[in-house]
Amino acid sequence: MNRLVTCLIVLSLLLVGGCIIIPLGTDTIGKEIGDEDLAFIELGVTTKSEIVERLGEPHNFVEEQNVFTYLWTNKTLFIVATPIGAGDGDRITNDAVCVQFDSNDHVKRFKQIRGKKHLIRCQEEFPNGE
Repeated sequence: MNRLVTCLIVLSLLLVGGCIIIPLGTDTIGKEIGDEDLAFIELGVTTKSEIVERLGEPHNFVEEQNVFTYLWTNKTLFIVATPIGAGDGDRITNDAVCVQFDSNDHVKRFKQIRGKKHLIRCQEEFPNGE
């Protein structure tokens, strides 16, 4: 009988116990660009040289579409605790800022992309110069 009660208690704990995720911190690889870093941009006014002056050299430039790409990666470490054990892991996400320029090298549009698991390609965000 004691064995049956013990098994039922353990099974109950597993079913209702859930798990706990404890983040240990995030490392950023590359220069993160936030909303405040982009606040100066005015469509049709801000120039390519002003973008480089404020944000630095882009990681990539697609000449055919006149698009700059700025990339960075966030790696978050965490511990997972469950009723039957614990482990650790990480979550890696890719973020980007894409800036497209018109024929006069003024900002035509820009876009922030956050939390992607795959590599971000800005030229795919602005297909055919649209």
